[in-house]
Amino acid sequence: MVARGHGHCSPACAPATLRGKGCCASRALIGVGRALCRLAQDGLWYVCDFEQEQTLPDGTFVLRWQLHWVTGWDGPAGEYRASSADNNGPNLAVYRGRIDGDRLVYASLEESLPRIRLTWILQGPDHATWRNEFT
Repeated sequence: MVARGHGHCSPACAPATLRGKGCCASRALIGVGRALCRLAQDGLWYVCDFEQEQTLPDGTFVLRWQLHWVTGWDGPAGEYRASSADNNGPNLAVYRGRIDGDRLVYASLEESLPRIRLTWILQGPDHATWRNEFT
C-alpha cells in the first residue's frame, strides 16, 4: 500500500511507502517498509516487528530502521501498555495507551525528552492510519 502524509497500517502487513519529514536535517525522506504482527500468549499480547529503509528523494540511502513492539491490556495498571525497542539510538521505551472513540493513543511514560505520542485512527474494520508525534 502507498501512504502519503502521516502513514498507514494494514492488518495484512503489506509493504508500505511513507513520505514525510525525517531527522536528516529536516530534509524529506522516503521510507519503504513493512510490519509483521501476530497475537501472542493466547491473544493476551499483540507483537509486531517493523522495519523501514529510508532514502532521500534522489535514492541516497539514509538508514534502515527496525522496531519491536509489544502491546496489550495491563490489568494492575488499568490501561493499555506497550513497549518498543528500536535500533535508532538504540532506544527502549514504555507507553501508556487509551482508546478514545475510533482512536488508539499511546504516549511515552518517560517524562524526559523525546516524548512520543502514537495515534492509530480506525478507518474501517481492517484498516487504520497512524500519526507519530515527537516533542
